[in-house]
Amino acid sequence: MASDAEQKLQLLLVSPFRLGGTPSAGLLAAADVLVRRSRWRGEELRASLAVNHGGLWALSRVKGEANPEERLSACREELERSLFAFCERLDLSFRPFSAFSLSPSYRRVASLAFVELFERGLLSRESVVAPWCDSCLTVLDPDRKRSVRTSRIEGREILVRLKGVDKALAVLFPRPELLGACVGLAINPGDKKLAPLAGKAARLPLYGREVKIVATPDRTTEGTVRPILPAYDQEDLRLAQSKQLAVIDVLDSEGKLGPSAGRYAGLAPSAARAKILEDLEESGALGERRETEVSTSLCEICGGELTFRLAEEWFVDLTPLKDDAAKVLEGRAAPPSFLRTVSEEGGRDKWCISRKSPWGVELPVWFCGSCDEFIVGLNRPERCAACGSGSFERTSDKLSAGFLAALWPLAAAGWGNDEEEEDETSTEVMLLGHTEGELAYLSLCLAVALDPETVPRRMIAVRTAEGGVETEAGSSDAARLRTLSASSDADLLLAGLVSYAEDAASAGVSAERPSGDPPFPEAYIVASLRRGAFLVDRSLREGRLSHLGSAALELIVRPLVEVYAPTVGARPSEWVAWVSYELCMHALPFVALLAPRTAETVWRSLLGRPLRLESFPSAPPSPGENERVHLETGRILFRIARILRKRPEWSGDFVLRAPKRFEARLREAALSFGFDAIEEAFDRTPAAGVPYRAVTVGEAVLLRPLHGGEESNVPRLIRRLRERDERRRRR
Repeated sequence: MASDAEQKLQLLLVSPFRLGGTPSAGLLAAADVLVRRSRWRGEELRASLAVNHGGLWALSRVKGEANPEERLSACREELERSLFAFCERLDLSFRPFSAFSLSPSYRRVASLAFVELFERGLLSRESVVAPWCDSCLTVLDPDRKRSVRTSRIEGREILVRLKGVDKALAVLFPRPELLGACVGLAINPGDKKLAPLAGKAARLPLYGREVKIVATPDRTTEGTVRPILPAYDQEDLRLAQSKQLAVIDVLDSEGKLGPSAGRYAGLAPSAARAKILEDLEESGALGERRETEVSTSLCEICGGELTFRLAEEWFVDLTPLKDDAAKVLEGRAAPPSFLRTVSEEGGRDKWCISRKSPWGVELPVWFCGSCDEFIVGLNRPERCAACGSGSFERTSDKLSAGFLAALWPLAAAGWGNDEEEEDETSTEVMLLGHTEGELAYLSLCLAVALDPETVPRRMIAVRTAEGGVETEAGSSDAARLRTLSASSDADLLLAGLVSYAEDAASAGVSAERPSGDPPFPEAYIVASLRRGAFLVDRSLREGRLSHLGSAALELIVRPLVEVYAPTVGARPSEWVAWVSYELCMHALPFVALLAPRTAETVWRSLLGRPLRLESFPSAPPSPGENERVHLETGRILFRIARILRKRPEWSGDFVLRAPKRFEARLREAALSFGFDAIEEAFDRTPAAGVPYRAVTVGEAVLLRPLHGGEESNVPRLIRRLRERDERRRRR
């Protein structure tokens, strides 16, 4: 009887692609590698993609267009076409199932999640001073990490007269348009000159309203007076609540000055600022200019500077979920750098999930038309429990795009479906970009809160090298490798691998190693092949998918193409056959995960039959000590050779030195590859009285004579090497 795990459909989720953006070719290529590997291991992963509507971010991309809704619909079609084009370009082995965050089924999941979070006491509506974007006309999550811009601005002192005496206090207003929102003046209680004014009243110019003078050490320095603006500062809001001060918001929902601003209502902030300064000057209440330094957070949607304002928003309480999230996170997030990034998000206490947006998924919140009570539910309520009214209106607020993206593991697993699913699912892997630590943590919190069974078993971040995928030039294999490595010559290397196989085919493939120790060229190449296969396998096991392309190209393909292929015609055929066997049996299956068409071509050239990964063990042999020695020797040899190719003028007079045991291996390796200059450099004696510059290459030291008054670094190098050797002896 099959186990539960065998009966479940295993999912591979890719981080949702945002409407108006470009799909990540690197995430798609990494997903395909994992799908191919699962088949190799006799398993089956279904890759699932999602398109996030992007909320205000997507709207900002079509701002100012005549028909933004039509343009957004076109953006979705463009993104889906790009997804399928990328699938063709990268020769993916799957056709991804794609969900849309505004589809009826996704909307239902989102609404149900909102209701369940509310019923479990994890969601509440709160009055907070939150970041506000004047361009996007919405509040944003106050706990999110954002880019910050520091600048110096010119503020104006406004003279606020004390009640009952002919004296005014100079109060710095960085934003004079908010003068009408001032409900008090803050002074430092330790200020001997100003402290006696605590509890007294002053009269606000232009508005004529009395404000209270409050002594508080919070952000007040001696000799200064600052305005208390509870509608635009969270600390001031707490202060106003403790001192029973009013809260006045002079801005309306469009960011203009509203009715509370009196005669300035309807003006944009910049126009209101100019008019208020003009009126203050006419009334004699305008003080001096004062420059001040401010740090301003930047909007993640449009990049503009954020201000703050009071708002009623919906927050998920993350505090009760922290411990459980931390427990399941360990061992799931990879690589370690991403685990640290995700863990840092654990410091958050709340998560704002409501937005002021004209499109998206509406909050399942209904407000009574008679008494302003609200009810959370999937369907319109019949009667208000507070007043008995049957008149309700659904809130116009929308769920944030980030909340919808974080629901992807739940939605993909079919959470909340009424119908009985034919196949149960489990999410094996969720792939994310390396900057998406916040999304990973919030997805984890939602899954922990609503259904721990939907928590992905692994959350892997991929740092990819994008570019070159859209063009038709080059093979699909090279396009895949370019996204998973920093290589710019993947096409040339893969073509070289095919050419090598054609040249080596005449020697055949032999599983039997010839008698005696292998010559250094073959020993080095086989060591590199095994090391490359081992590192590709380890990268897959440890979730270091960003290392896959480099491991395959630099340790398997490049040594064969650039080091061994040029000499293969002159090498003994029995040793060439052994190298081909090692390539086919140990390295090529791992190359096939990243460059399947190239691997198939090479396999057919050497063995004359199709490549079947399932016939191979899914774990390569670990490199032995001898292989590590050969690999290190070869690396140093070819590094020196590259240096000399770049600086051919050094060839006639440079000197090489290395420990005796290593010198013998390096001489043998140089001889086998015909690098006569390296052997000569070991035999060369440094010229007496001539200063040298040293370059360390692994265990070897390359010395070149100096000319023109350059300073020798040899004494410093000798001291550093002695210190290194001493540390090794202590260990």
